[in-house]
Amino acid sequence: MYRDWTLSLTSEDRLIEQSTAICLFIVSIVAFVFARHIRQRSRTHYLFFLAFGAAFALFGLEEISWGQRIMDIDAPEFFLRNSDQSEINIHNVLQQQSGVPTRHVAIWCLLVYGVCLPLIAFIRRGRGGEVFTRPCFVPPVILVGDFLIACCFLYFDRPAGRGEELGEFFASLCFLFFLVLEWLKHKESQP
Repeated sequence: MYRDWTLSLTSEDRLIEQSTAICLFIVSIVAFVFARHIRQRSRTHYLFFLAFGAAFALFGLEEISWGQRIMDIDAPEFFLRNSDQSEINIHNVLQQQSGVPTRHVAIWCLLVYGVCLPLIAFIRRGRGGEVFTRPCFVPPVILVGDFLIACCFLYFDRPAGRGEELGEFFASLCFLFFLVLEWLKHKESQP
């Protein structure tokens, strides 16, 4: 029963995947709005969050296969031949052509960005009494455990062999929480 329930939630176009796509689009929108709010304060941070928003818009489009199932579009021959899921998306083509599972790339990106960078910033802040503030493009250390949970789901692919979908969902939530925390930090620093 548990396995059937898990499979039904984590299958293609089901609750977890739809929630992930929605969350990715929300991250994109929040990043664009945040970029707009900080553009006068720091051009570097403005450009970072603009690129962040664009990247997450692309991730969201990839998650829904660029609207293929929403608009009931048949995959073109290129994607049928070159994608491991016969869907209109880039990551499955890259996975098929390179032989490297995109979830492994995602794990490394999450480990470096969501675990290593925050820990380095945290350790550096506490060293020698020097004043060091975490750059706004680095997630706060409080999210390290959450990023690790996302990595574990992606790596171990559990439960029921659908951990990848859960890992993607947790990762999207981590990025949403990161932006909310940045927004709150920004609001507190305003005069």
